[in-house]
Amino acid sequence: MEKQAFTLADLDGAQLPALRPPCPVRKNPFHESVREEFHHWLFSHGLFTPEQARRLKEYDLPLGASLMWPAGDRRSCWAVAAVTVIVSLRDDEIDSSYQANLPALEDWLAEAQNEFHTALDSRWGPIFSHVWRRLAEHLSASHMQRLSDAMIDYLQGCLGMAGRLAVERGFDDVQDYIRLRTRCLGMRMAWLFVEISRGVDIGDVRDHDLLQDLVRADSERHVAAQDILTLRKELAHGNYEENLVVITAKMEKCPLVDAVGSVHRIYQQACARYTGLAAEIANSELGKHAEVREFISGVDEMAAGVLAYYNSSPRYTSS
Repeated sequence: MEKQAFTLADLDGAQLPALRPPCPVRKNPFHESVREEFHHWLFSHGLFTPEQARRLKEYDLPLGASLMWPAGDRRSCWAVAAVTVIVSLRDDEIDSSYQANLPALEDWLAEAQNEFHTALDSRWGPIFSHVWRRLAEHLSASHMQRLSDAMIDYLQGCLGMAGRLAVERGFDDVQDYIRLRTRCLGMRMAWLFVEISRGVDIGDVRDHDLLQDLVRADSERHVAAQDILTLRKELAHGNYEENLVVITAKMEKCPLVDAVGSVHRIYQQACARYTGLAAEIANSELGKHAEVREFISGVDEMAAGVLAYYNSSPRYTSS
């Protein structure tokens, strides 16, 4: 696909669509205490300048986790906040230039494949090792194995995206992009955090066709929502090649504002499909499992929390 430059001016003052959350938004009641403890621990490692630390406190990254996974006790609140924040921050450093930072991404993958027993990156390696050890103290062996597998899948997805953008310079198929973007967003980790925060393990039924269709619909609505909500930020920073709106504009050869409408329709259709599948599961033998019902409710709360955080945090609302 031919390279094409976009800027904020291409939105021409257009209002981005308001995305309707699938359920009311909640916040984990342990958020404030977890945030203070986590910030104190994170900033004690000297990775950030005082100004960077001030800005990160303003962004309140742990709030994103508390809104997306509002259920659970203090320990699970800390767990999901810690993993999502350090993944987000380490990814930000690499994502500024995937090609220039491929060795750093490969080191991260090697650390994950060794369950962070070995730190190859002097900045982030010890941070991940500490978090992994702390998680292993209270998460089940099943959850820890699945978390490791999900982290590896996420990093392999990031490497796949980097290679795709370098060689092919983009995408020609929306579903192809969504499949790879789902991995780059760490959706396997996100769905696992639903289980961890709610104290359930849905076990082998996660491979049931209906549940697999459900999480595919969730990944589609998540990708569409995230790429709409981060569009202004990514255009302002010139880092928009991994955005469904931009990809749609190139594919349809249409103005960016029209592509926003197309992606909004993808979001609405995915939401409708998710709702229909959730109802079908509720009326099936699968819906008799309490853990499955918890999981479906938790995935909806996660989707609502994403919208709430992205619409309120200066990390995304200011360019």
